[in-house]
Amino acid sequence: MIDRLRHAIKHWRMLFQQAIIPLWLNADERQYLRLINKSQFFDRGFYRSQHPLLHPIHLHFAERHYIRWGENAGFYPSEGFSPTAYRRLNPDLFPAERAGQLILNRPLYNYLTVGHAEKRSCIEPNPVLRATLGQLVSSRAPASRWAVAIHVYYPELWPEIYQAVKASNIELDWFITITDQGEVSLDLKKKIEAEVPNANVWIMINRGRDIHPWVALINSGLLDAYDAVCKLHTKKSPHLSDGDDWRSKLISDLLPENKASVILGRFMSTDDAGLLVSADHILKGEQWWGQNKEKAIQLLSRLNIDPNSAELQFPSGSIYWVKASVIERIKSLELDVVDFGQESGATDGTTAHAFERILGYLCADAGLHIQGVYSESRQQSMHLFVHIPKTAGTSFRGSLEEAVGSARIAYDYGLKSPLTSPEVLTLQRSGAPGAKHILDACADAGYQWITGHFHAGRYVPPLKPSNVITFLREPSERVFSEYLHKKRHNHLGTSFLEYIAQHGNRQAKLLSGLSISSIGFIGLTERYEDSLRLLDYLYGLNLKVRRSNKAPLFSPSFLKCSAEEREQCRKMNHDDYLLYEGAVKLFDDRIRLMNENQPIALGWFNRIESNRLRGQVAWHPRFEHGDHPLSLNIRVNGRAQVWDSNLSDYENIKLDLELAPDEEVAIEVESTGQLLFRQPVGDPQSDNA
Repeated sequence: MIDRLRHAIKHWRMLFQQAIIPLWLNADERQYLRLINKSQFFDRGFYRSQHPLLHPIHLHFAERHYIRWGENAGFYPSEGFSPTAYRRLNPDLFPAERAGQLILNRPLYNYLTVGHAEKRSCIEPNPVLRATLGQLVSSRAPASRWAVAIHVYYPELWPEIYQAVKASNIELDWFITITDQGEVSLDLKKKIEAEVPNANVWIMINRGRDIHPWVALINSGLLDAYDAVCKLHTKKSPHLSDGDDWRSKLISDLLPENKASVILGRFMSTDDAGLLVSADHILKGEQWWGQNKEKAIQLLSRLNIDPNSAELQFPSGSIYWVKASVIERIKSLELDVVDFGQESGATDGTTAHAFERILGYLCADAGLHIQGVYSESRQQSMHLFVHIPKTAGTSFRGSLEEAVGSARIAYDYGLKSPLTSPEVLTLQRSGAPGAKHILDACADAGYQWITGHFHAGRYVPPLKPSNVITFLREPSERVFSEYLHKKRHNHLGTSFLEYIAQHGNRQAKLLSGLSISSIGFIGLTERYEDSLRLLDYLYGLNLKVRRSNKAPLFSPSFLKCSAEEREQCRKMNHDDYLLYEGAVKLFDDRIRLMNENQPIALGWFNRIESNRLRGQVAWHPRFEHGDHPLSLNIRVNGRAQVWDSNLSDYENIKLDLELAPDEEVAIEVESTGQLLFRQPVGDPQSDNA
């Protein structure tokens, strides 16, 4: 009860700080608000439609939000007024110092009191169409397998982009587009051509943010000759407080100094990867459609792609490496300048936002996926406990709270749960970007753990599978225990067979997308004390044994189920049984290694063709800095294969083996005998140990 009260107080305090206090106006701002209301120039309906993801309180008090935040972020108060353009086009109205008249430096206030009467320009003029889709040409022949396509809207950010690309030490052909802003853009073009003599540079109309220029390059055919292209732009996101950090993170993860060529090489060697993006910025799930679903479906219909809306996955930020096969599909969309509406400062609901969300589907249509580049600092700073119901998770959570303190644990048990931490709850309700923002908020609050009833994919990536901790239980016992719990506490009226028909394979679903051999820790409910010993070995957590949320002694046991119910339970939990049986083998092997004081490896392998395997292997974080060379033994039907490699962290591994049908492949760690993979070649299912 005390914990729930503490969480409630923190939640309301955070809501007050983040949503209500920012709308409090000083005397000058209240004067500004009165002027706006009197002028009736502010279009509240337009403002809300352009920024639907704002906090509901901010949408209700739209004028106040504009005064405190929106104007500085470049939001349009009405369709015909751009605060950024007004300031740029009328520099004489904004002297560097205006003693006692600071409020006149506010664009809309200035326009309503001065500019309107003088008929000053308040929107970007119709520029000369310097480059359109059909006019992008280059006389230069490709000099590399790789290219970089950069769009510059904010000229002041060009030096940052230029230095990042230059420091990558990758030989690239440069393609640069600049938003037409008059003389400023012409001067920047000259500067770029002087700094990068082999660059192709065009000035373009302000349509579709960075997406229209990107599509223009693709449709021109200029990128057809490249195996992969790095797409960058001067992302500022002034409506976000961390916009600059967001841009820097996106770029530095793709082009880290002295390591960019290694990252690119791994991406190109991963045959089924189509996009490479910072793992912190891969968004998954229907909650990220925003106002873009209808437009995205319309775009995909051009390629006869019928998307499963629940499988939405895309790289937020529009900065990534992309392979030729995905570029080809973008070209097939046949987007034109008319598909991109007049710029109005919208933060959601435009063709550019819809395009961003279809990239995962374009990858899938090509048989590819979005690959993430992990953030080392984030991987090492947060642990993830996937609390699968009725697996002794409540007992484990209680022991964890005693060991590290509840102040170090963030709780994510859903919007309706009083346990959910305010940092998580506020971000989920506000519609702010998911895993990255929640992890950042939790880190800022001093949390080291996140626990809850959630799918592991909510946080993996950006977290690594090695950060995941969970417990599994014999599937029939688990689902029956869950059924009895619901009967006792939720007054469930369905029969057991009806319940398992609706709630089967829950363990497999919560861990889907992860190979169990890549997960940092999997404990077994039936061997709970051994599990805590293994956890202590891997993470140094000396947890006490607790028994919480157990069924009463008089509860009926699973043995009272009929034979038919037991058989049906097994059939309807087929995936859970496969997962559990693999986890038992994995657990036994890790217990053996612990008893022998040996290091433990993590990894996975998949068969991508009849005679090819692809995978990743690394020591568990507990042992990654030790003196343990990591080498593999690979055997086919017992025959040793030639393999001589010391592996770095999560090195991409591709194996081309001479295999006959139905031959068995086994991969183990040479120094410890730990089995990582075993599978008959003819078996269509990968079987990681």
